[in-house]
This record gives sequence, C-alpha cells and structure tokens, in this order.
Amino acid sequence: MRVILEEKTRRMEFYKGKIMAEDTKTIEVLDTFDIKEDVKKDITASFRPFLDGLKDLLVKGEGIEIVDANQKAEMKEAKEIRLTIQKKRTGMDKARKEIKEPYLLPGQAIDAVFRAIKGEIEPVEAHLKKQEKFVEELEAKLLDELVEERQEILDEYKDEFVTEGYNLREMHAETFSQVIGGFAAQRKERLAKEKAEEEARINREKAEAEEREKMAEENARLKKEAEEREAKESEERAKQDAILAEERKKSAEAEAKLKDIEDAQKAQEAAEEKARAEVIEIEKVAKDEAEALEREVKEVAERAKREAELAPDKDKLENLVLDIRHVLDIKVVSVEAINILKAAALRAEEVIDYIEEKIETL
Repeated sequence: MRVILEEKTRRMEFYKGKIMAEDTKTIEVLDTFDIKEDVKKDITASFRPFLDGLKDLLVKGEGIEIVDANQKAEMKEAKEIRLTIQKKRTGMDKARKEIKEPYLLPGQAIDAVFRAIKGEIEPVEAHLKKQEKFVEELEAKLLDELVEERQEILDEYKDEFVTEGYNLREMHAETFSQVIGGFAAQRKERLAKEKAEEEARINREKAEAEEREKMAEENARLKKEAEEREAKESEERAKQDAILAEERKKSAEAEAKLKDIEDAQKAQEAAEEKARAEVIEIEKVAKDEAEALEREVKEVAERAKREAELAPDKDKLENLVLDIRHVLDIKVVSVEAINILKAAALRAEEVIDYIEEKIETL
C-alpha cells in the first residue's frame, strides 16, 4: 500500500501545476460524482500521463483510411498508432485497479465485520418476530388454507360459470355459501334439463330406430315379394321365350324346307324346260341334218347313177366309195347329231368294205 501511495505522489508532483486539454473529459466525468476534491485530483493525476497526446492520436487514427493495397506507409502508421493507444489503454486499466485498491480493502473489511455481526443477529431477530407474530401467522395460514379450499370448490364450476374476480380472502362465509349454492342450483337445473333432453333424445332415437326397423322389415318383405314376382315373371318369360324360339325355329325350318322345295321345283322345271328346249333343238337339228343327209345321199346316188351309166362298172363303184366318204365328212354340233353321224359312218364303212371287197372280183 505504501509503495502505491508513493508512486501516486510522485506522479502528482510530476504533473503538479500542469493542466492539459485532455483533463477536461476526466473532470466532466468526476463532477457527476459527489466525492471529495482531493479524491478527484488524485484520480485526475493518475490518468493524466495516459491522456498526454491521446486526443491527437485518436484524431489522427480516425483520419487514416486504407482504400488501396499499395498504401503501405499508411498501414504501418495505423499499426503504430494502434499499438500506442493500446498501450495507453492498458496502462490506464492498470492505474484504475491501483487507484481502487486502497478504497476497496477498507470497505471490504467493514462489510465483512457487518456480515459477521448481522449473521448472529438476524436468526434471533427472525425467531423473535415469529414468536411475536404467532397469532397473525396462524390466522394468515388458516386464511390461506381457507382461500385454497374455496378456490378448489370454485374450480369445480370454472368450466360452467365465471369464477374469477371473487375476493376469497375477505368474503364472508355466508356470501361464499350463497355463491356456491347458486352455482350448484344452476348446475342441478342444467343437469336435470340435460337429463330430460337426453332421455327425450334416447326415446326419440329409440322410436326412430323402431320405425326404421319396421320400414326395413317392410322394405325387405316388399323386396322379397318383388324378387319372387320377378323370378316368376322371369321364369314365365323364359318359358314364353323358349316357346317362341321353338316356334321361330320350326317356322324357319319350315320356311327353309319350303324354300328348298320351291328352289328344287324351280330348278327341276328349269332343267325340264331346258331339256325340252334342247330336245326340240336336237330333234330339229337332227331332222334338218337327216334331211340334208338324205338329200345329199340322193344327190350322190343320182350323180353316181348318172356317172355309172356313163363309166365302167368298177370305176363306178370306186367313185361311189369316194362319194360316200365325202358325204360323211360333215360337221355337226349336238351330241345326238354326232351319235347319228357316228352310227351312219359305221354302216357306211360296212357298205364301203363290202363294195371294195366285191370290186376285186370284177
């Protein structure tokens, strides 16, 4: 402690009579505290060494602005100023602790003595006060229990009624009983009403359920009858449909048979008509060809007769063979005519063979 006071005295002597512009801020702050003038001077003298040139450094430091990476000198100067004011700040903090220490220790000692004596007094004082206030505390405790009990009773009705705003601590017992009695009466009335409504609802729902059950039974009966009726009608329709289908089938078969008969008759009539027409045509062609052949034969015979009369017998016969062959060399179309021509050719060959055989004898 003596060393600290000596150092403080030395600093005060060093700056004695020297007032700096930087002291202004310190004085302004100290003037706000109701402390002795010698204490203020002691505090001012302790901080004065660190205030020397601080204002200029702060102004200069605020004026430095780095906007380019090439401002090396400015960066260096910023570092120097920062370290200087940092040294002043840490120095002031150290001085602050040194200044406070002589004042803190006596205060701490005083507080320690006071707390020791107070620690012995307060328990006895509290005990005595408790004995003194025994009746009041007992009444307060009983009143708290009464308030708690009343609040519990009110809480039973808080979902139905407004239970807030009552002064339960000062409310007379009769008044509280009237409030609770009113709540209970209203609840009883409400419950009775709700019970009656519930019973009415149950009876109504029961009646509705019975009515629905009756309707369901009636609907089931009607549905069953309708299904049975529909089944019978469906069965009857099926029978009628089967009969109609069988009749349609028989009718279709009869019509098909009739049509086949008619088609067969028409085909037969057409075939007969065609056959008759062909027979008529064949007969006509055969007749025409026979007549033509007959005329040809007559002409040949007449011609042969004339030639025979004029030629020797052997030559006449040979010419006759050639004429017969020539007469048979004709074209016919119908099958009947072809058959006739073939038959005639056979007979003619017999005649020719006979003539040629006999010619040799001449």
